Amino acid sequence: MSYRFDGLVVDPIAFRLVRNGKPVHIEPKALEILILLVERRERPVTKQELFSQIWPGVAVTENALTRAIAQLRKTLGDDADAPRYIETVPTRGYRFIAALRTEEPAPQVRPRRTRVVILAIVAAGVVLGFLAIPNFVRRHVDVKRQDGIDHLPSPLAARLVHASQRFEVSPSFSPDGASIVYSADVDGTLHLFVATVEGDHERQLTRGEAGEAQPSWSPDGKRIAYTSMRKGGIWIVDTNGGELTQVTNFGSRPSWSPEGKEIAFQSADDIEYGWNAYEALPPSTIWIVDVASKKVAALTTAGHPAGGHGAPSWRRDGKRIAFSSCDHERCGIYTIARDASGLTELADDSRRLASPLFAADGKTVYYVLSLYNYSFLVGGPVDADGKRLGDPHRLRESNPGVMQHVSLSRDGFRFAWSVVEEKSDLFAVDVGSNHPPVQLTKNPMLNAQFPSFSPDGKKIAYSAVAAGDDSGIWIADADGSNPKALITGPGLKQYARWAKSEWDVFYGAWNVAEHRPLLYRASLITGRSEAVGKLPEDASAPAISPDLKTLAFNRTLAGTTSVWSSAPDGSSLRRLTEDADLARFPVWSPSGKQLVVQLRRGGSAIAIFPGGKVVVTGGENWPHSWSSDEKEIAFASRRDAVWNVWTVNVATGARRKLTDFTSMTTWVRTPSWSPDGKRIAFELGAPRGNLWVSEPRVAQ
Repeated sequence: MSYRFDGLVVDPIAFRLVRNGKPVHIEPKALEILILLVERRERPVTKQELFSQIWPGVAVTENALTRAIAQLRKTLGDDADAPRYIETVPTRGYRFIAALRTEEPAPQVRPRRTRVVILAIVAAGVVLGFLAIPNFVRRHVDVKRQDGIDHLPSPLAARLVHASQRFEVSPSFSPDGASIVYSADVDGTLHLFVATVEGDHERQLTRGEAGEAQPSWSPDGKRIAYTSMRKGGIWIVDTNGGELTQVTNFGSRPSWSPEGKEIAFQSADDIEYGWNAYEALPPSTIWIVDVASKKVAALTTAGHPAGGHGAPSWRRDGKRIAFSSCDHERCGIYTIARDASGLTELADDSRRLASPLFAADGKTVYYVLSLYNYSFLVGGPVDADGKRLGDPHRLRESNPGVMQHVSLSRDGFRFAWSVVEEKSDLFAVDVGSNHPPVQLTKNPMLNAQFPSFSPDGKKIAYSAVAAGDDSGIWIADADGSNPKALITGPGLKQYARWAKSEWDVFYGAWNVAEHRPLLYRASLITGRSEAVGKLPEDASAPAISPDLKTLAFNRTLAGTTSVWSSAPDGSSLRRLTEDADLARFPVWSPSGKQLVVQLRRGGSAIAIFPGGKVVVTGGENWPHSWSSDEKEIAFASRRDAVWNVWTVNVATGARRKLTDFTSMTTWVRTPSWSPDGKRIAFELGAPRGNLWVSEPRVAQ
């Protein structure tokens, strides 16, 4: 039996969705859900039913269901706020609500029960949404998507190295492929561990307070290079432990050359693990250190290519290096010869591109493409000069979770990687007190970000991101109680800011129809939003002035991110900062006369415009709000490898540390001052991740 509604046909036996006679690309899990909802349309389908029917025998988080529903709605053109097809039944599940008619098919040999059994067999071998697409399903999906990635090859079969409650990340293979070294969180400090690829015989390699990250196993199997989080730079330790040797005083992401005499690394010390993290931002470049002499030399030049250069990886003959390059608007995958000649571009995308790797034969470059909380491992063919020969093909999907720090065994038979998710909530700290921060948001399914107090200080607005690309603007009392969604739906909604009016909240989001970011105003009275500001296509992080007459935002041109301003209608566009490296995250002062921004000027600095007065240097610093009297600025800062909330006095430069977090893996963002100056709300996030290893395959 097939089902028709609004020009769409759902065919459970053929396992396909057709719109106006043409097949519609839809992910298998989303189609499974649609079929189940249609077949049980007379009542709500509970979440537990969906888990047991769609993911039989597999332990998945609720994020997987939330994301699949979001993808289904997007495919159908449905709206969660005003649904035509899929209705959310609060606390219970979902219900199909559209009128439809049924059609009996010709007799079929293949009943639906067979398909469910096949899917159950496939699903039993994977966890957390890493689901292989059955062969008969693949026959009904498009060979090429609009992103140019070939989706036909079977995904890699993979398994967890071992189930662990610890955060584990950054695996690197031993030369014989039998073991991996990785970083794991021990009481808030990352240390190196070694285990077999089966997860057995784990032993801790490093200890102490320095924190060791991003390990890379040497080709001779005797040494491991890593990044020291507190001491800085690239270090080396023997695989049996012992003395630690420093080889550079800056940089991160070490990668051994094939003969083991050199290490390539990125100049930036960015060590972030959330799904929103970049490997490097401008002005990071790729460097090489001679291990014996410890002499360093730059391989790439800032701005060529545009973006921050990171995550270098050698070809097995030692003649070329692949690396990623990102700014706030685009990422690319590149290769360059060891003598710094022959730069080639393999990929360019507005989504995150990361972890490039040469195949064992040098004829393919693998990398990760990610968007929000899911990602793909893809591989594209290249020639001997590192030039692209064709479209990439997909090897593996991670959903939910982002694949990070991919490693390839020396023989090319196996991959290892981390799958990282994140959870963030809002906390508040009383200014000038010794009281610990209190938690404001506690929804296990949402990541809360960008808090903003109402003008009277009684409420707080914030962005809330679910799995997939669903997000919303939420309102709660100032203590976090009585949270309610104001605006929800597909697309990332960020930079929530309360207007001077108590009834309006501004936020930024991408508009698909106009193909540009827009500033929106959401009304607490009507519960609806409207676009009130147009931004250039290459803009982000919009902020509207207190008098509502001027927009300030990031804008990236030719790889350089600067702060710009314009009228809400897009006119009067002008550049406000002239730093060649990077300026971003503008925040208006309450009077609207000044902007505070982050600069990449000899590190991460905070400056005030007009004038460019620098008020904070050292560490990594992200400003987000002013005190109501404009005497202080609240900012998130990573110092001594740990993120905390700080304030700085604009006149004197005196700083105050308001929180006392100690974990190297958590992060603090977007501290927002209350109108009375007595409290600051902020985002506190932590990654969740485990290690995966693919099953042996034919070397590539």
